[in-house]
Amino acid sequence: MKVLDLTVSLTPCDVNKHLEYEFELKEDVKSLKIAYSYEPKIYFDEKKSIELIKECYSRYGQVIDEEKARQELPLNNLITLAISAPNGMVGNAHRHANRATYEISTHPSVGFSAITPKKGVWKVILSTHAVLSDVVNVKVDVWYD
Repeated sequence: MKVLDLTVSLTPCDVNKHLEYEFELKEDVKSLKIAYSYEPKIYFDEKKSIELIKECYSRYGQVIDEEKARQELPLNNLITLAISAPNGMVGNAHRHANRATYEISTHPSVGFSAITPKKGVWKVILSTHAVLSDVVNVKVDVWYD
């Protein structure tokens, strides 16, 4: 049974945030599955990317030329996922993959605690580390069998 069907469109104004989305389990379940994706992964604006790279280096008192900036390409959008249960944090997937499926159970996916999912209000937390594209579309589905 699906308990969350989330689609979110993020913009550069959403960078460096932790966005929380609640869902409820009305009963204890054997396992939760989470399908997670966001697009685009790669930021394709080369000219703007080089400007951003130079600005970033400049913030730390360094000046780089375009050739060195090009060595940092391509830049990527980066949105990560964490899960919180009614009694606290269950774990996270702070990885660079933009498509994945995770399980929360007594035999969970790496990064998540081995638990039996209990009824109550849960949260999906999206951390927006880099939102470079004009729009980054995030999709999260949570379900149990």
